[in-house]
Amino acid sequence: MRNRIHYIFETIIVLLFIAMIAHAQEQPLAEVARLRVAHYAVDAPALTVEADGTEITEDPLVFTSTAAHVEVGSGTINLVFMEDDTEIASAEIEVEAFQDYTAALIGQMADESVQVVLIPETQLVAEIRDLETPASYAILLHGISDGPTVDFTMDGETLRSGLTFGEFDVFSVTPGPHDILVTFTEDPDNILFQNSGETPPATDLLLLTVMAGSYPDTLDVTGAVSRLPDRSVIDFLQNPDPAGDNSFETLLEAIEIAGLTETLSTEGAFTLFAPTDAAFAAVPDTVREQLFADPDALRVLLENHIVDDVFVLRDLAAPLTLTSRQDTTITLTPVDGDIHVNEQAALLFGGFPVVTNGNVIGISEVLLP
Repeated sequence: MRNRIHYIFETIIVLLFIAMIAHAQEQPLAEVARLRVAHYAVDAPALTVEADGTEITEDPLVFTSTAAHVEVGSGTINLVFMEDDTEIASAEIEVEAFQDYTAALIGQMADESVQVVLIPETQLVAEIRDLETPASYAILLHGISDGPTVDFTMDGETLRSGLTFGEFDVFSVTPGPHDILVTFTEDPDNILFQNSGETPPATDLLLLTVMAGSYPDTLDVTGAVSRLPDRSVIDFLQNPDPAGDNSFETLLEAIEIAGLTETLSTEGAFTLFAPTDAAFAAVPDTVREQLFADPDALRVLLENHIVDDVFVLRDLAAPLTLTSRQDTTITLTPVDGDIHVNEQAALLFGGFPVVTNGNVIGISEVLLP
């Protein structure tokens, strides 16, 4: 009789638990893009940048500096480059959700040519990317207002001729030795930039290369390097490098039952706090079996592990409270050099974005309400 009462009580608790999470409110996916700003106007002072009145630069940008990508709402954005309260340049830009962009300030104040150029990074790379051919991608931007047109040549082949001020183009660069030249169109013996050897040093890099300065005295070829992840969340969970010995077969099964496979393959950007197989194994058998028999409840549980923003470990070094897609709270607390999630699970990895549609951070326990 005791065992029967105990079983009935346990079943009621499980059903109440499932009912509770099944009625949680779903949160719509945030329609955001990623935008970085760059300062390539040779005689402009140190600048801060505002997007629709909100400052998006942590520190003032100086000539040849590029800020990190930040999330902005999709649609029309009023972008303003400012010195203190003085507007140096502004532009109304249009960005699409889940796309990366660079807004670069180029030209000179001296000849009143300062302007903002919006570079659609994701679109440019997508137009030439061949996933079967590992490569990196170089975007060349002409930012010298009084400079002549230039040609881009790689391994003796001219890939772009006549690039003028304010124009940009993108090129695929496979691993291995290459001879890259940027020369003046009317004077091909005049080399503005040359790079020979192992170029680039890795694949899936985005090399933003900018010709900046004034002609002919102050010429500079500069830029920034960022990484292009090429895997979705699902791809990563199936082959979780650099997750070490951790595996996610149970999580993948749960994702499929919950109908989230397509979402985690294509949408973004978000952070998935991913319980390992060991984490699911620690859930009481009855609870786990009931959850896996109820796709709606399982979906709610999994969306309690998803945040509509991209975080990496460096973002989580201080106490932080996040809101999941189900409007539940995820708290992150540093404890003796580790980071605990909801005072129970430990973070296992997640040092940098590992997927195209966000990031995966491994955790040691399932985040049950």
